[in-house]
Amino acid sequence: MVLSSIVFFATMLGAAILTRHVRRYALERNLVDLPNARGLHEKMLPRGGGAAIVIVVSLCLIVLQRNALIDERLAVLWVGCGVGFGLLGWVDDHIDISSLIRFISQLVLASGFCIAVFMQSSAETLWWAEAWRLLGTVFVSVAIVWFVNLYNFMDGADGFAGSEAVVVASAGAFISGAFGQIDTMLLSLAIAGATAGFLIWNWEPARIFLGDVGSYFLGFQFCALTIYDLYFGAAPWKWLILLSPFITDATLTLLRRMFKRERWWQAHRSHIYQLLILHGRSHAKVSVSLAVGTLLVLFPIAWISVEQPVLAPQLAGVTYVLTGIIWFLLRKKFDSSI
Repeated sequence: MVLSSIVFFATMLGAAILTRHVRRYALERNLVDLPNARGLHEKMLPRGGGAAIVIVVSLCLIVLQRNALIDERLAVLWVGCGVGFGLLGWVDDHIDISSLIRFISQLVLASGFCIAVFMQSSAETLWWAEAWRLLGTVFVSVAIVWFVNLYNFMDGADGFAGSEAVVVASAGAFISGAFGQIDTMLLSLAIAGATAGFLIWNWEPARIFLGDVGSYFLGFQFCALTIYDLYFGAAPWKWLILLSPFITDATLTLLRRMFKRERWWQAHRSHIYQLLILHGRSHAKVSVSLAVGTLLVLFPIAWISVEQPVLAPQLAGVTYVLTGIIWFLLRKKFDSSI
């Protein structure tokens, strides 16, 4: 209990202090987002605040690894690839990397992480087992790239992506700790605490944005948490359930834009959370509504999925049916109001 509190509050304090310096840097370098037709803001704001989260979480993971509180090998891979995604986003925040270079870079980082984690050669492994493991590695690598970009898509409102990270990581930490996964609990609390410190500056009205550096990094962190659990024999369902609103909104919105032959790779304002704000809800109200829904509905389902693992796939399926129905109902409401 004491250690978990230290991890959370130390990372929160560190990120809160560091975000102030990142904000000053961004203003001095004119690293800002300007109001535009595809955004939700009416004034210029600095971006790149997620750099504070990258630094604090990475340092915390190193401390945990040095004290043998998390797996040494995975910690090295986690920090290396996490910083890699963060640096890619930091560069993208400064010079706007082309979509192709961004995708290739993300795929290289994701593939490198998955190969190092899963593709450990063994003389006793049968060829068909190796083939299945290779296919699984490819699938997980692509899934990481998708989720990293998904998190970037969902970072468009004050406090929205940040509060999601705090709530999901905290809920996941609570469940992990209750079921004896102390290492996963500490990793989750580091992410929750650092993002909470940044959220002090990002809550409505925001004084700085996450930027690509923050959204890429947080997207990878949740993928790494899932893979960490998988590596040690735990199922990924609790993370998939807790993150279902983000996954559903981003995925269905992208498919809709592709079906309508829109330029789906360009920035837009057609995610459900964006439409809610455009129709009069405040940034804070939308963020709080998602947080409350996650804690009251998704958290108990995620808990049961760990307590009753045989039911976990069905519970995840029900969760995505539920979030999908909500998405379609809200989409229909907004379409009919045009």
